[in-house]
Amino acid sequence: MNYPWLEKPFEQIKKMQDNSHLPHAILITGSKNIGKQVFAKEVIKYVLGEKNAKLVDKDFPNEKGDKDLLIRHSNYQNLIYCHRELNKQNKLSQEIRIDQIRKFCEILEKSADELQIGLLYYADEMTINAANSLLKTLEEPRKNTLIILLAHSKEKVPITIRSRCQSIHIPQTFDKKSQMWLEQQITNANDFNIGQLLRQSYGVPLTVKKWFETDELHKHSIWQQKWLDIALNPSEVRDLSMFKDNELLAIEYLQHLLIEEIKLYHQQQESGLKELNQIFAKANIKHIFKFINDIAKIIALFETQANKDLLFNSVVIIWSHITHLTTYPKLFGE
Repeated sequence: MNYPWLEKPFEQIKKMQDNSHLPHAILITGSKNIGKQVFAKEVIKYVLGEKNAKLVDKDFPNEKGDKDLLIRHSNYQNLIYCHRELNKQNKLSQEIRIDQIRKFCEILEKSADELQIGLLYYADEMTINAANSLLKTLEEPRKNTLIILLAHSKEKVPITIRSRCQSIHIPQTFDKKSQMWLEQQITNANDFNIGQLLRQSYGVPLTVKKWFETDELHKHSIWQQKWLDIALNPSEVRDLSMFKDNELLAIEYLQHLLIEEIKLYHQQQESGLKELNQIFAKANIKHIFKFINDIAKIIALFETQANKDLLFNSVVIIWSHITHLTTYPKLFGE
């Protein structure tokens, strides 16, 4: 197993398979970019055995989807994939539709001498009708069939689907083995606080790795300075161009910044960021706690039909006044 944080969940699969207790349906959950697809590949390879493992390695899908293709077939004849498609505008669709699920189930219901496997990602992206269509196959599975569902959020998978699957969760990781793995992936790792970066990524090592492969770290540095400037000088809200098209990520970054500072506050320690120490010294700590709570609610609303600009502006406005608020504003009618 290339990723050490997948080892413990994988032991659950091995134990079930080795004891002939593998269920007909498995729901694998975990944060985005935690390695669910890699984990699923290892599960499939282990279940199929060494003979067919190389075939699975050759064709394993990625996040890009397939244009005008309902189902993707593997080089291994009894393995299929179902995921969001690329539409005619070459954009990834927002959900998995019922016609895809019907085709997925139709193929799995065909008789075969060897084990048939269907991998669906992500189950929390199915429409309600698509989920209902999958339910019948889960309730009455054909013998010698394994259905693997991946999901970013278990709670967003309908309870009717969840209750018919064996759940395997890949938790966020902050342990030493994961930090050591990251250090091996990053050039000049000694120049960085890997533990802090891992906390900043909410315990997702592959996200940290991606930061080093792109300009994300530089972007975070710019966001950090801008958030600090806004709190100490409200006129800084006039230029928010550095957040454009990344509003949610920028809010999540501010959330992380404040949570880490709160931890130091409880330990009666100061941050290495002089401006952040000034903000905490000037602000009412109760207001900061309420602000962090509101940020969590606003982040959740980003996944709804709520106006994203209004949500982002609410964060900016409160944060720009955080050091001199006399009364904390009620955003949610509380």
